[in-house]
Amino acid sequence: MPALGADFRLDNKVFVGKATEPECQGTTIFQSGRVYDFLDNPPETVVYDPAAERFILLDAGRRLRAEVPIKEVMAFNARQKEWATGHPNRVLQFFGQPQFDESYSKAAGELTLSSPW
Repeated sequence: MPALGADFRLDNKVFVGKATEPECQGTTIFQSGRVYDFLDNPPETVVYDPAAERFILLDAGRRLRAEVPIKEVMAFNARQKEWATGHPNRVLQFFGQPQFDESYSKAAGELTLSSPW
């Protein structure tokens, strides 16, 4: 069983281009070995439960719930990565093997990951 770290919360915002308002934002909570990811718009939640080897997807707007085994997600992700990295479109290549420029503001407590894509 993997070692569990401290419980903590991570707030995130995604900006597109030079927009001053985020395209979307959410909160990720790491607690007792599980990860809870809450997205504000659309109102969705993803729960990563490694002990049960599954993801739980909650669509609050449509009141839907789905469970997906981790093995299925990993297999799908591997196929998509292979397809994207071999694609002639450079944006899709980025999705297959993303690379970001990192900067950290100690004063603001903010980590910024940026890419021209």
